[in-house]
This record gives sequence, C-alpha cells and structure tokens, in this order.
Amino acid sequence: MVCCVWPCRAWMTREPRRALMGTRQVLLLGLDGVGKSAFLWLCENPNSQRLPAERLVPTMGVQKLTRAEVPCKQGFVNLDLTEIGGNTRLREYWHHYLRPSLSLVVFFVDSRVEDALDALGRLAGSLRRMAPGASLAIVSVKSNVEVLTVSIAALRTKYPELPKARLATSGLHLEDGARAHANALLQEIADIVTEGG
Repeated sequence: MVCCVWPCRAWMTREPRRALMGTRQVLLLGLDGVGKSAFLWLCENPNSQRLPAERLVPTMGVQKLTRAEVPCKQGFVNLDLTEIGGNTRLREYWHHYLRPSLSLVVFFVDSRVEDALDALGRLAGSLRRMAPGASLAIVSVKSNVEVLTVSIAALRTKYPELPKARLATSGLHLEDGARAHANALLQEIADIVTEGG
C-alpha cells in the first residue's frame, strides 16, 4: 500500500467549509440624503473603492439587492436588502414593508436633523407590532455615536416603544473611505441577523 503523505496531510488539515446561515431580509430606511442609496450602490459594486463621481439620485420608490454569502461570525449569510425612499410621500408606506419575516431594520439618520429622529420614533410602534422579531440598527451619518446616543435617549422619552437598537456610524458620505465603511456596515448587518443562529 502506497501513501502519498503530502496530499493526505493537506486534505486532513484543510479548514471545514463555514456554514451558510440561510437568507435574511433587511430593510433600509431613513430620510433622503442619509446614505441608503450609497450603501446599496457600494453593495452592488463590490470592486468600486468609492462612490460614482455623479451624485446618486434619491430613491423614488423601492430598490432591492441580494448579496450572496456575506461572511459573518457564524459562517455565511445571504442578505436580501430592500431600500425604500425617504421623501415625505414615501414615508407613509414604510410600515407596509414591516413583516414578521423581517430580520433587521437599518435606519440611517443624521441625528442633527430633528425630523429624522421623529420619523424613527413614529415608526417604532409599527416595528414592534408588525415585525416583532426584527432587530433595529441605527446608523448615524455625519455625527459620532456619542451624539447619536444622546439623541436616542431623548427620543426614548417621547417614543417609549422605541426598541433597543444597535448603534453605528457611517462614513459613506466621505470621498475616500466609503468602501471601508460600507464593508464594515455590511459585516455588522450580517453579524446582527445571524446572532443566535
């Protein structure tokens, strides 16, 4: 009997394939101009290091994108990302996209804009009722987590039904570094939706 030591050793020491954790639905919300479309564009164009030179047009409806096999702490996960425009008319329809199958709502906010926080507060009751299993992540653009934490604490006094949320910041508005911020946010989303299996 002949043994080929090197191929056998290579086969025995290879890393096992990480598990695919299924598909999770993620809803991206926020007022116009806070980075939802920029994030989705960077997810759709993973080889681009920065946003396109021409300004992205605000979403006037719904955009959908599926990212397959996004790495997470537990393996890989497929993400169905749905962005809904943030203008006043479209905000009336946000609650129609809240459903029990939703894993996460990512709310992009410029915490310096009071209307943005009120829009989040008004959505809070619907989120608890219509998507009770969904987590909430609040992504602050153009301000740091400390400013966002203070703003959210004040918002909780006005809207006590606001669920506990994961807070993050985003540099998607930056000319350089948008790719790194998009990758970090995508990783954070993948980790949140796969917590607990």
